[in-house]
Amino acid sequence: MESCFSTYNGWQMSVTVEQRPDDTGKVWYYILPPVTYREFATDAPRQHEMGTHTVGRFRDIDRAFSAAFSDCAREIDREIDARARRGDRWSLQPSRHHQDTAMNKPYINMEAILDMFHEIARNAGNASSTADSLNWLAEFLAREHTTMNTPDWNGLVHVGAVLYLAQHSAKGIQQTGSEPAASES
Repeated sequence: MESCFSTYNGWQMSVTVEQRPDDTGKVWYYILPPVTYREFATDAPRQHEMGTHTVGRFRDIDRAFSAAFSDCAREIDREIDARARRGDRWSLQPSRHHQDTAMNKPYINMEAILDMFHEIARNAGNASSTADSLNWLAEFLAREHTTMNTPDWNGLVHVGAVLYLAQHSAKGIQQTGSEPAASES
């Protein structure tokens, strides 16, 4: 039995494949349910309904994983399309992941992104949203570090450091009830 994880459009997918011999001794590979996917590591995994491609046997393990991941990708595309049809908009509520719809936009310019930053800072800039963003960024960097170039990596690590400082300065204010005292020289 072997499990494999992959990503599609930022979503995480998980598949387990098992090998079993048939009556003649030939080894076949079978996809074991549940095949799961989720948008964020903190989300509960969703189970993919076993489709026509994921039912049956495969001659090699790579074909089994490929079939299951293809089915998951179609389910993810359906979810993204359903969101677009419902007109889901960018959420400014701190309890929701505000990143969930941004990566599914076919085109977005820098001005629109800066506007989103401004709205989030104005409406949802609190310690819990900072912690959510910091956790999301750390998960993203851990998952995507092998595909990133050095300037992108360095830029995102710098953003993470700013979020980390914001989170810890907010904790200091919450714990003491006022701003941290400046050190005297």
